[in-house]
Amino acid sequence: MKKYATYKKSGWVTPFVSDISAKELPQFQELRGNLTRIASPAGITYLTKSSVKSSVYLGSKYHAVDINGIPWVKKTELKKITAGEKRLKKKLAPVETGAANFFNNANETGQISDNLSTEKSQLQTVSPELSTKKRLYRVKKSLVRNRLLAYTNTKKGSKCLYFFTVTFPVGMPENMGYRVLNTWFTSLRKQRLLQEYLWVAERQKNGTIHFHIAVPTFMRVWHINGIMRKILLGYTVRKELPFSPAQFAKGRYNGVDIAGHKDAAGHKIPTNFAHKKKSGSLANYLTKYVTKNNETFEHLAWHNSRGFSQLFFSVALSKEQMQASGLWKKLYWEKKFEHPNGLFVFVPWFGNAPPIFWQGLAPVNDFFQSLISSQ
Repeated sequence: MKKYATYKKSGWVTPFVSDISAKELPQFQELRGNLTRIASPAGITYLTKSSVKSSVYLGSKYHAVDINGIPWVKKTELKKITAGEKRLKKKLAPVETGAANFFNNANETGQISDNLSTEKSQLQTVSPELSTKKRLYRVKKSLVRNRLLAYTNTKKGSKCLYFFTVTFPVGMPENMGYRVLNTWFTSLRKQRLLQEYLWVAERQKNGTIHFHIAVPTFMRVWHINGIMRKILLGYTVRKELPFSPAQFAKGRYNGVDIAGHKDAAGHKIPTNFAHKKKSGSLANYLTKYVTKNNETFEHLAWHNSRGFSQLFFSVALSKEQMQASGLWKKLYWEKKFEHPNGLFVFVPWFGNAPPIFWQGLAPVNDFFQSLISSQ
């Protein structure tokens, strides 16, 4: 069997078991029913009291690969089928199951507990203030980290990933910072300078909001800074910002910058974080600007385009697949974490996720990306 082959009956075959011959596929499909190990960029989670029942590959917001190896362009369709199967099982469940749950609410004297009615009355007397409380947003650190790592490690061909920072003058209203950022993105897209992105909000020490933006294309700082300057000037002229137009005169605003280093002559060289030799730099950047970000915002704390959110960054494996891949040899067992209730055991990688892990995810991400691009 060729590596990463496809089947009419089985659909997409996971690369982790690409050496299994066609005649062994029935046995392989049976092994799929015991997916109790989830490999992610951080390590491997051993599920002790459950197993993955639907998707083999995890992390994508839009796509899915079910336990039979069949790719689903629309993840929602697989969810509908899975939900339907769960409802059917409930209908076929013995009547005694419901009765047992009912009698579990009886107290020691044999009388039915009134806990259920008490809970109902409590719900009715909840203070209306709770419903008017503003929602606060935080950065989902693991999700941001995993999507950036998946992009840099599974994208096919030459890769680019640059980090830009957008800062504003002191006194920028936070809600206007989001509006200005959105206007800037719209302008960049119209000029075909930007298609995919992932941004994270952060506050400076003076309390002013600014944004860190990961972009898989190179943009000239002087040009995109000029676009931002004109946008800020426009909002200021319309009295929507508490600044003076003179602050955004040509050459006065330089709030857009790119991460990089200076050469011997003092010239700044942008860093392409997608290069393998820069993997350490990417980890340091993520730690500095993402992992340590514990702030809350009334607006979104982070956001990304579809190109990032469609990526898979985890895979569910059976015990046999785990042994065949050799991933267990790359784990730092001395730092394992066991859930207090025994639900799972997590073991981190010894260092970064091994190449074989990313190699296993790359064909699947490439498959869906190629499929979407061709439509």
